Amino acid sequence: MRRIALISGCLAGAALMLLGIAGCGSDPDPEVTTKAEFVERANEICNRANEVLRQGVVDAFGPDEQPSDEEGIRYTHEVWVPNLRQQVRDLRALEWPPGDRREIESMLKGLERATDRVEADPGLASQGPFEAVTRRLTDYGIGPCGSP
Repeated sequence: MRRIALISGCLAGAALMLLGIAGCGSDPDPEVTTKAEFVERANEICNRANEVLRQGVVDAFGPDEQPSDEEGIRYTHEVWVPNLRQQVRDLRALEWPPGDRREIESMLKGLERATDRVEADPGLASQGPFEAVTRRLTDYGIGPCGSP
């Protein structure tokens, strides 16, 4: 009889423990970043970076002045490309929504590829190398990255 009571007690404890575990699984984990949180932080990063780029253009060329090709190439190499690379590093440093890791990494690689192309040939900047990745970022909710 004592053995049955012990087994029953163990089974009841195990059942309560399983119920507790099941209950814990239904609560959202406060440590997990949601897509909305990620998008908000990503947009903050990119908005700040783009403001630096816009101000850099004004500082380098004046508010209405069109840079020469040489000045534009120098600006691309010295300011724009490093800014884009920093955006990608800052975005990688964020906590990502777990279910979106593959998509986010793919978009960041797209930004890197477009940046690499512009760095190798600054003339491509006016030919839309960021269009496809910008469209993907915008569809995800991140509008300003890679496009000041």
